[in-house]
Amino acid sequence: LQDAGAALQYMRSHRGLIALIALFAGANFFQGIVLSILTPMVLSFTTADVLGRIITTAGIGMLISGLAIEITGGPKRKIPAILAGNMVASVALVLAGLKPNAVLVAISGFIFLGTDPIVLGSASAFWQTKTPPEMQGRVFSLQRLIEWSTLAPAFLLAGPIADHIFN
Repeated sequence: LQDAGAALQYMRSHRGLIALIALFAGANFFQGIVLSILTPMVLSFTTADVLGRIITTAGIGMLISGLAIEITGGPKRKIPAILAGNMVASVALVLAGLKPNAVLVAISGFIFLGTDPIVLGSASAFWQTKTPPEMQGRVFSLQRLIEWSTLAPAFLLAGPIADHIFN
């Protein structure tokens, strides 16, 4: 508890870190909802084979982006990369839901997962440069706990939201 308290105190003294945690917690919440209902949505208008191709296409987007980061070293300015990547990922998710079209969903998945290495790599590098080495374990643990804690409510709400808000 003392370690968690020290991590929380460190985060409170750096408001930008709190804002970054809030961004990722919110993104995880909405992405959790989308990822929960994606398979049933796609299977409502196409086959399991096509769903497999869509998921493979999305994975290829992540692979290509990861290789590009490895080759180039990634973006130099981390916060703009995080914000732009999240914005692009959000637009891709909206595009995937515009109409029941496997090609559109595949392209959206490619773009969405293609942003992951950029966003997550930039965020990790940012946290590592802004957190003293002696605090990193405690701070990173609390950061992940907060950011990932939004997934459980997202999974619980995904069904009712899909049934009563989205058709």
